[in-house]
Amino acid sequence: SAVVKWANGNNVPVVPVSSKVHFHGSTIPKQGGIVMDLGKMNRIIE
Repeated sequence: SAVVKWANGNNVPVVPVSSKVHFHGSTIPKQGGIVMDLGKMNRIIE
């Protein structure tokens, strides 16, 4: 959540992915953006 808050506050685009298939070049963020792997996320903390 800290990374998403930082990205939001700095206008940095975040591209979420959930499987390693996307790390072969098919998921490319806009310049200056980041790719966030959510593959091991197993619950939502509010």
